[in-house]
Amino acid sequence: MTGPVLTPDVLCIGESMLLVAPTVPTPLALGATLTLHVAGAESNVAMDLAALGFSSAWASLIGPDRFGEILRDHIASSGVDVSLVGVGTGRTGVFFKDPGGDATSVIYFRDGSAASLMGVEQARSWAQASRPRVVHVSGITSQLGPGPRALVDSVVVQRAFADAVVSFDVNYRSSLAGSDTADQLLALARQSDVVFVGADEARAVWGVEKAGLADLFSIGEAGPSHLIVKDADLDATEITTSDTVVVPALSIDVLEPVGAGDAFASGWLGGFLDSADAGERLTRGHAAAAVALRSMSDTITPDLIESSGATLR
Repeated sequence: MTGPVLTPDVLCIGESMLLVAPTVPTPLALGATLTLHVAGAESNVAMDLAALGFSSAWASLIGPDRFGEILRDHIASSGVDVSLVGVGTGRTGVFFKDPGGDATSVIYFRDGSAASLMGVEQARSWAQASRPRVVHVSGITSQLGPGPRALVDSVVVQRAFADAVVSFDVNYRSSLAGSDTADQLLALARQSDVVFVGADEARAVWGVEKAGLADLFSIGEAGPSHLIVKDADLDATEITTSDTVVVPALSIDVLEPVGAGDAFASGWLGGFLDSADAGERLTRGHAAAAVALRSMSDTITPDLIESSGATLR
C-alpha cells in the first residue's frame, strides 16, 4: 500500500454488515417493507468519534458487491476515512432483524464473508499505511474465525501499530462463541491498554461480579492501564492502578438501546484523547450513550448531539 501515511486520532478495525429490518417493527413477512441499515460495532465507534470532532478511520474488508459499496460509502459520509478499506474475495455480510412479540431474533448471513477472511497480512498492511494515536478493536472480530483472531492478536499482543494505544471492547457474542472464547477474550483484554466490558458480560463469560474484575484483568500487574466497566443504567466505573472512579448513569427515556455501548466507548475515548480526567471521561461516555439511547439510529451525529444539548468536548 502506497501513498501518504494516515494519522487519525483513532483507527477502528472490524467487520461491518448490511442490516435488513422491517420499516415497522413487526415480524418478517412476504410483502413487508424493509429498510437497509449499516451495522458494525467498530465502524459505529469511528462514526461516533467523527461526530464528536475527532479524526477517525475504519479498516476492514468488504465484498466485491453493491452491499459493500453501500456500507463503505455510508461510513465515509459520516466523516470517517475509509481509505484503508479493501475489497476481499468473500461477499459482504448481511443480517436480518425479525421483531417478535416479546423479543427480536436475528438471522445472520456472514459465514465466508470478506471480513471473516481477514488476517495478519491486513494488520501489517494497515500498520504500514497508518499511524493512529489509538487503535480500537473488539472481541467480535476475534470470534469470526482463525484469520480475524490472528489479526486481533497481531494488534493487541504483537503490537503491529507500535506505540499506538490499544483499545479493546470485549463485545461478547454468544452466537459466535466457542469453547475457548472466554479464555481468548480474557487474554486479549489483559494485554490491551484500555478495556471496555459490561458488568453483564463479565458475569456471562467469566462468572465474575464487578468487585472481582480488577483481579480478573490483572490491574496493577501486567493488565490494562484503564478498565472501564459499564453497568447498564446504573453507573460506569473506571479502574486504574491508582484509583477507582464511579459515575452514575443518566436517567433518560430510552427509545432504542442499540449502539449505546459503542457511543459510550467513543465518548470515553474522546475524553482520553483530550487528556480529561477519569470522571470527565466517564461523564462524556454517559452523555454520548444518552444521545444514542434517545435516537433510533445506531450512531450519534452532530445534529443529534446539538438537539440533545449534550456537552461532549
